[in-house]
Amino acid sequence: MARISCGVLLASFFTCFGTTIAGPQVLFDTGRTVSSVQYLVHALDSSESDTETPLVSFPVRAEGMSPGSFEDINHVVDMPEWLTRPIFIVGSDPLSLQWLTENHAALVRYGAAGIVVSVEDVSTFKAMRRTNSLPMVPHPAPHLMRLLQANGIHRYPLLLLEHGNVLQDLRGQVPAGQYVGSGR
Repeated sequence: MARISCGVLLASFFTCFGTTIAGPQVLFDTGRTVSSVQYLVHALDSSESDTETPLVSFPVRAEGMSPGSFEDINHVVDMPEWLTRPIFIVGSDPLSLQWLTENHAALVRYGAAGIVVSVEDVSTFKAMRRTNSLPMVPHPAPHLMRLLQANGIHRYPLLLLEHGNVLQDLRGQVPAGQYVGSGR
């Protein structure tokens, strides 16, 4: 009897131990997983290399998106819950760089973070980061790009607000000195 109890105890122990070692288990998946690479920009900033990084593969390119103006200025998309602050989407092209310069103060007031969806190399990205104080990360953001494209948006630069408004012209959008932040 003692051998059977000991055997059951050992079997239970190894079963529990094996589950613990196996790694995390997904309990619920909404299908809206977002890559954590966009939150790890500090590793890029500390990297000495201008040609490679373990976090992002360069060049970064968002399929189906290009610099330019919207045909229709009133865009609203159904935003998922994970968007907790405004984000801007830019490339390293001249139009995006000009847009960043012209809208810098408004982007700061919005508390926006940026995703650079088109950039050739880490050196170009670091140069973009040195020219302004806005938080930005290089990432093709495929889930977000598909969401925008499904709503007829194929151009950047743009600002995407938490409630789904998509803006290119930020003049007059934010009262001076007011931080908009999360509306959730």
